[in-house]
Amino acid sequence: MSGVKRDLAELVRRRREALGWTQSDLARALGSSSSRVCKLEAQDGSVATSLMLKALAVMETPLRIEIDPKRDPFTDPLQSEAARRQLSQRLYRRRYAERLAERHLVDAGDVEHVLYNLTLPPWRRLERSFQRGGLKRLSSQ
Repeated sequence: MSGVKRDLAELVRRRREALGWTQSDLARALGSSSSRVCKLEAQDGSVATSLMLKALAVMETPLRIEIDPKRDPFTDPLQSEAARRQLSQRLYRRRYAERLAERHLVDAGDVEHVLYNLTLPPWRRLERSFQRGGLKRLSSQ
């Protein structure tokens, strides 16, 4: 379960408890089942984000969504534009790799590695291969 879904599930549980509602009360107000609310609060990945948001709306929870500057590497004022661009490209590559890996049932880390290598010029790829293999240069044999 992603960090956002985890945070939303925790907000639902805290709001429900603050109102003094049981899981059954919330389920009735949502038009859902108690087991679904239980899964929601247990942070089960099968629960849709839309149900969490609906639960918060049913309980009239005022929400504000914003970026947490303490956890966001893009808000560092000392970070150069090149470093921001590199972070952005890495994040995009990671998400794209996760989607490809899920579709083809392979490891996301391997896909990300291949995608990164494709951004390098051929001589840099060859150099990295030699470094990983412990080779200094091509053999004459």
